[in-house]
Amino acid sequence: EGKVEGVAEQLFELGDGETIELPNLHPAHGGKEYRYAYGTRNSCRGRERRTLFDSLIKISLPTSSPGAKEEIKVKRWYRPFCTPSEPIFIPRPGAEREDDGIVLSAVFDAGEGRGKEKSFLLGLDAFSFEEVFRAELPKEEKGHDGVFGLGFHGTFGFKR
Repeated sequence: EGKVEGVAEQLFELGDGETIELPNLHPAHGGKEYRYAYGTRNSCRGRERRTLFDSLIKISLPTSSPGAKEEIKVKRWYRPFCTPSEPIFIPRPGAEREDDGIVLSAVFDAGEGRGKEKSFLLGLDAFSFEEVFRAELPKEEKGHDGVFGLGFHGTFGFKR
């Protein structure tokens, strides 16, 4: 009584060296079938590997039935010395495609250190995964140093 029984089934596998952490998806697809997932990753890029996460990733999952050998598609956003936070997907109002919207991430840019650190809010087009905007946190405004901590963690929800 009160038990839920089921069987886990692996539907896809990421390629060598690919990871996804802090995954997020279209809020209307939570607990339902979905095609696109967004997350953070660490690319393990030599000397620049100084951060927990150094890039964002979009994964397009296979559309065919389980067991078929369709490849997954991966898009990445990477900038040297940057540490992005959990990506948040916000759908465009009235959108028909699952990946029609914007992906937001608060990014810490270490800027090679030496006082060049800064933070910015990054906006990526969810379809192309290309940068649409960045809003830098102002430096030295009311004693603020322009750096946002890595504690940004949250979700986007529709007001009902």
